[in-house]
Amino acid sequence: MSAEVPYTDLLMDMLSIPAVSREEKLRADFLENYLQGAGFPVSRIHHNLLVGDPEVKGPAVLMNSHLDTVPPVEGWTTDPYAPVVEGDRITALGSNDAGASVVTMLAAFGRMKEELKERMNLLLLISAEEEVSGENGIASVLSILGKLEAVLVGEPTGMNPAVAER
Repeated sequence: MSAEVPYTDLLMDMLSIPAVSREEKLRADFLENYLQGAGFPVSRIHHNLLVGDPEVKGPAVLMNSHLDTVPPVEGWTTDPYAPVVEGDRITALGSNDAGASVVTMLAAFGRMKEELKERMNLLLLISAEEEVSGENGIASVLSILGKLEAVLVGEPTGMNPAVAER
């Protein structure tokens, strides 16, 4: 990705498409079309979008975040699928968990993939069914990924970095 992308617009467009766990098809379609239009090699496994080629030689590093949300609960004072901008805040279902991470990971991947290609195989996975640990989510992609040297996960943690091994 060589040109600057209006990432706020991408986030707003993405958030306007409902993507409750196990019902992510429309948001996955939108992101797949976006990725293809931006020139990224993307493979679709159920509603998971894998950008890059796990078969490329070299240490593999995966960037991952998820496109699904929990269902909206009572208490929304606005339409949860109509993003509202107030100051520097965007309010919509999934804006924090994990729409912002998806867009941020996509931007970082676009900037780093070519620059790092001699040192590592950088992959991006925008996964589905994360909120329910569904069998058609990341579990359905793991065997395709092979050995990973590191995984960076975009998930809100109160702005505190978390390090874990599982």
